[in-house]
Amino acid sequence: MGSSGINAEYMGSSGINAEYMGALVRGRRVLELGCGTGAVGIAAGLLGATVVLTDFPQFSQLVHSNIQLNTRHEPKLARNFSFRGYSWGDPVDDLVAGGHPDVILGSDLVYQLEVETLGRLLTSLDRLCGPETVVLFSNEIREDRPHIYEAWNKAVAAKFDAEEVQNSGQRPCPVFKYSRSKD
Repeated sequence: MGSSGINAEYMGSSGINAEYMGALVRGRRVLELGCGTGAVGIAAGLLGATVVLTDFPQFSQLVHSNIQLNTRHEPKLARNFSFRGYSWGDPVDDLVAGGHPDVILGSDLVYQLEVETLGRLLTSLDRLCGPETVVLFSNEIREDRPHIYEAWNKAVAAKFDAEEVQNSGQRPCPVFKYSRSKD
């Protein structure tokens, strides 16, 4: 187990290093888009963040089960988590009612999306980000879908500054940090 307390050096397919993420999320309000099983958001909560995990409503039971499983030795940590059913492109009023999140996490979200779905994801990021919000976003690069990554990178560049902050080296899975463009 690393000094982060997380039992993995990298979080699943995210490629996000636990030590790097811990420094960014500790004590902050975090929202994960498209959480799936909740692995990355749960790791953020175990590293000290208050986390809202979002995905389609049908993921709620799975995510809640994974939260309970990962907090079973310290049940009070379960208070660090909540789940909200959310589809990209929908209004975000509920999600930002207490203020914009400090950090937004996205892990492996564009691997099989159509270009129009990328637009909905970008709309959500744009609506969720306050002026100081940081987005930590990773994707495993799949050679058979280069058009998706090209479309995503072009769309993101129109609204956000992007900086590659990490690459696991184990497979092409770069991690980018996005922030609102200052222009």
